[in-house]
Amino acid sequence: MAIKKGFKMNWEVISSVGSFISSIAAITAIVIGIYQYRSTIDRTDKQIAYLESEKNQKTEENRPLITIPKSYAAGIKDYWQFKLDIENIGVRPAYDMEIESTVISIDDHFENYELSDKVTYKYANPISKNTIISFIGNIYFKKYDTYFINVSIKYYDTITAKIYKDDFFFKWKNVTDKDYNKNIIYGMLADERDKFNEIKIHLKR
Repeated sequence: MAIKKGFKMNWEVISSVGSFISSIAAITAIVIGIYQYRSTIDRTDKQIAYLESEKNQKTEENRPLITIPKSYAAGIKDYWQFKLDIENIGVRPAYDMEIESTVISIDDHFENYELSDKVTYKYANPISKNTIISFIGNIYFKKYDTYFINVSIKYYDTITAKIYKDDFFFKWKNVTDKDYNKNIIYGMLADERDKFNEIKIHLKR
């Protein structure tokens, strides 16, 4: 009886090919897994960084913030005084507030000047949100009729552990012009502020 010849399957070759394909698939899976792991780590790091940044921004936004909503001036015998309402419009209290007031008498060309008054006050109590405190400074008459006033306010935030500083600039004139209201201290122009800051450097020497 004749034996019908047919195709003989080489299982060893198939097994080897199968093992090779399985190895490629395993390596591919590992590579994909590593990529996904790194992507997850990257996303997590970015999310953490974003949340941290958002937290820091929120913390900074809630810091104390000082402004001066009202100012006045009035004559006291042979000199004048100015009064400032200082308010904390921020969220957290302002601690260790220090107010430095510098007043100079200056000519119309901003070339010659004299120191009128310079004082520093410190407040022991914290200034809470929406709290207003009053500061009174003196304008002692000197040679020139125009007076530049700089009020520099420093304060501390316990959460950010930072010291903040805000500068306010005013101008007042000792004149008898009926159109000039001496009971108001006015804001400085930009060039006047620049000149005042130059003068303050010389005053510190």
